[in-house]
Amino acid sequence: MTTFPHVEDYLEYLAGYNNGPANLITAPDMDRIRLARYDVRIVDSMANSTMFGTALTDKQSVLTLKLIVKYRRQFAKNGIDVDPVLKPIWRMKPRYVDRAREIFLDGKQIVIKFPYDNKLIDEVQSYRDRSKGRVYFERDSKQWRLALTEPNIEWAVEWARSKGKETFIIDPAITQVLNTILECKKIPYEIKLVQQDQSYQITNGPPSLIEFLDSKGGMTKDNLINLVDYSGLCGYTLSEEVSRECLQRYPQALLAIGQHYRIHIDPSPTNLQMIWDYAEITNRYPICIYNPTLFEIDLSPFDEKDIVRFDRNGKTKTCDYNPYDVKLIYAHKIPETWNFPVPLMITTFEMMFGARKKDWSLRAEKIIYYGTTSLLTDKYGNS
Repeated sequence: MTTFPHVEDYLEYLAGYNNGPANLITAPDMDRIRLARYDVRIVDSMANSTMFGTALTDKQSVLTLKLIVKYRRQFAKNGIDVDPVLKPIWRMKPRYVDRAREIFLDGKQIVIKFPYDNKLIDEVQSYRDRSKGRVYFERDSKQWRLALTEPNIEWAVEWARSKGKETFIIDPAITQVLNTILECKKIPYEIKLVQQDQSYQITNGPPSLIEFLDSKGGMTKDNLINLVDYSGLCGYTLSEEVSRECLQRYPQALLAIGQHYRIHIDPSPTNLQMIWDYAEITNRYPICIYNPTLFEIDLSPFDEKDIVRFDRNGKTKTCDYNPYDVKLIYAHKIPETWNFPVPLMITTFEMMFGARKKDWSLRAEKIIYYGTTSLLTDKYGNS
């Protein structure tokens, strides 16, 4: 009886082929071995893979051996002995497919790993469109990677647990992080300036924040201006008591603008005066105004000697000026060289693209967009 050297040869014969891919140009002989209807598709699929040089997977290799033995009588009728497959020799070593379903941490990323599954892929892709933090598929490792954020951790664990029989192995480290998040959510957490006896304190304030505020005058009652003014820049809020005290002691401008790092203000004489009041209270000089639109801004409250003007070419007629000796820098075009801080920036143009504009924006401790869009929606100017 005839024998074949490799298991793949038996498989291809079972599918009706003889000698490799050259025979694909002719129809296979389906009458040579009569396959059960439910075996036809899988046998043909696996045979086509091996004939074109793709090794079978580990599961496919086991199934192939079972199918060859299943049809051994028909092989024998055609004069072919299938006993060699009992000690299989493969033309191509079967591919091991990692079928693990896992979620684990890798540095600052969450990794989701599972074998190819259209339904699971669609679910992860659907979440990616609304995720908080980057979600992407890494082709080399065939893994989904998610930024290590609270929403991503919560979604990934909940999603994995919802799979039921398709259970994912969840890294205990992720479970621990999730439990910490859930515990923290039970505790109200705010970084807030509050009154404490005859001074103030920042609740939940990190040491770096406290150190910075100490360098700006500390937590004393006579430093309320700075404490309110730096709240927008440093990202802490004010308690209602502190806000009321601020309104009692100082003009509304301090609270309206001081709580923000960036703020939109509608152009009007009243709002413009509020900006000048704010700069005076906080001593945020020089005020740097970028007005490429030639929008009219009334500078009459300032003496001309306190203003340095840059024309549309970024040039100034003022020689040897010291920005710390003037109150206002007015520019239709930002100067080519500017090596000074920008305590307060006012711009009539929101599209701050380009190196010079970005440089001014990055140097600015406060930015006021003085245009038609307003976020000053209440009496304090809170957005």
